[in-house]
Amino acid sequence: MNINLRYLLIGMLSLLSFGLASPLLAQLVTTNPTLPTDNQEVTFVIDLSKATDGRAKGLLGKKDDVYLWSGAGSTDTGNAYEFQPANQTDFNVPYPPGIMTSLGNDLWQIKLVPRTFYRVPIGTPIRRLGLVIKSGDGKAQTEGFFVKLYDIPSVATQALSIASICPGSTFDVPFTISGSYTSGNVFTVQLSNG
Repeated sequence: MNINLRYLLIGMLSLLSFGLASPLLAQLVTTNPTLPTDNQEVTFVIDLSKATDGRAKGLLGKKDDVYLWSGAGSTDTGNAYEFQPANQTDFNVPYPPGIMTSLGNDLWQIKLVPRTFYRVPIGTPIRRLGLVIKSGDGKAQTEGFFVKLYDIPSVATQALSIASICPGSTFDVPFTISGSYTSGNVFTVQLSNG
């Protein structure tokens, strides 16, 4: 049993030394929530020490003047900059709505609601975001990277227009849905008197 464990540990160390497991250990961007959607606030934390573009070295150690340059795309593989925030027009000047907050140790954060920030019309899906972290003058920057957005279906009921309900009566419950559902879905409402 000890021999097998020893070989397992040696195998794991070999994977780490050859970098085969590094995507699991090193990440340029993390999101909260882990599965971000288009209509909820997403916190992006960028670890600039994980950037691979040589131009990113100019961002390391900075305390300010770091910005997000980004866009949103409606397909999984198409243009990730199809929709852009208002007035994001010149890469070589600071973009105030994209200012990042320093968390120290080359970690930077920004919070945004994708559909609002990128001005994507309701009904148009947002499948991924294209992101670059840059200095205000655009001379230092990370490589471009992508964050997938998830289409998590949800149902929300709205206020009823009636004050009381008699047993056996029928009534309508207004609701809105977001996300994709297959045809033939049936939504059931359960009432309680508490």
